[in-house]
Amino acid sequence: MPDIYFEKNPETNQLNVSIKTERLSMESTISTHLCDYKKLLMNPENMLKVMDGNPWGEDKICEQHKQWVARWNNDNPFSSLFIFKNDTDEMVGHVLLGDGDQPGFAELAYVFDKKFWGQGYGKEVIPIIVQEYAPELVERNYKLIGENFKRIEATARSDNPASINLLKAAGLKKFSEKPKWGQLRHFFFLNTIDLIKFPSAPVFATHAGLL
Repeated sequence: MPDIYFEKNPETNQLNVSIKTERLSMESTISTHLCDYKKLLMNPENMLKVMDGNPWGEDKICEQHKQWVARWNNDNPFSSLFIFKNDTDEMVGHVLLGDGDQPGFAELAYVFDKKFWGQGYGKEVIPIIVQEYAPELVERNYKLIGENFKRIEATARSDNPASINLLKAAGLKKFSEKPKWGQLRHFFFLNTIDLIKFPSAPVFATHAGLL
């Protein structure tokens, strides 16, 4: 069972989250991670089936990463988590619960470095984010665009069965299939109330810091 740590600086309002599994760690991204994000998101192979399938430019990455860091610095957990290996500190990818299309909705997105595909890291990350981290955010009363966190949504291209199966394994349900970003995509959702009430949901080990 992973440990989920929340630590908030009462003077600066900065939030730090850390999630640790047997092989991986996920942490609130900070400014020193920028070079790793550039390598991840500028790689055409990594980005082939993400959004419109094009690698991000350096300016876009710098601006987006700046926004992710700013969210953590303002006690906002709906931001990017930096994923790295426990034994080597190598970046494996990033995962994000960010603003969705409506208040209270979060969009789940992730990118893994192709170097680590096929090693089960996605299954080690995404179900934890959905089944354990998301309910913790609900319990801590974090909001999205002013409303309670009530729904997770995600999409996957129809020609990306690995991502489709990963979302299903995390408990999300398909509700639509339509074009987006120039490709046919499957649309998934999960209401957070189902996570809180589901009787077999994992008991999460959380450790509050300076709250």
